[in-house]
Amino acid sequence: MAKRESSSPKSLAEKLDYLFRVVHAKGRGEYTYREVAQAINDAESGTTISASYVWQLRRGEKDNPTIRHIEAIAKFFGGPPSYFLDDQAAADITAQLEL
Repeated sequence: MAKRESSSPKSLAEKLDYLFRVVHAKGRGEYTYREVAQAINDAESGTTISASYVWQLRRGEKDNPTIRHIEAIAKFFGGPPSYFLDDQAAADITAQLEL
């Protein structure tokens, strides 16, 4: 698997934006912030999040979410939390998503 570090998103906002743009059901566009928040809030994890907070994270207005938020967002998009925490993991996952 080729490593594509130069094209890989780096900041939390860039990584989250990339997931919104790339990961969605076939035949539809991006998930809405409300859909993401609702799915996280409905999950059995006990983690709660608002649509506006997800929006702020994606725009980079907030950049220090709790580990529970990172885990919940990663789970929603079907990836590991390490995507948000480790640049090499992010590069590897980005390369897989681009295939």
